Amino acid sequence: MANTALFPIQLRVDKLTTQFMDYYPPKKGYKLDEITIPPKVYGWFDDHEIEVPNPPKGKSVEGHIKFQLT
Repeated sequence: MANTALFPIQLRVDKLTTQFMDYYPPKKGYKLDEITIPPKVYGWFDDHEIEVPNPPKGKSVEGHIKFQLT
């Protein structure tokens, strides 16, 4: 997310679900669920790692993310 405003943006991650193929991250919950993005800066929030036992090679795959922010 890029904050193009002249003021900081504060947000809270209320819900976050990521998926890669049929795999989901094993952990839920975060130490920090509120972030502040300073003016004119990019901000991000990382979900937990998704382990894929046999990653596909040479073909397209789908990933999804659902989130709710306040």
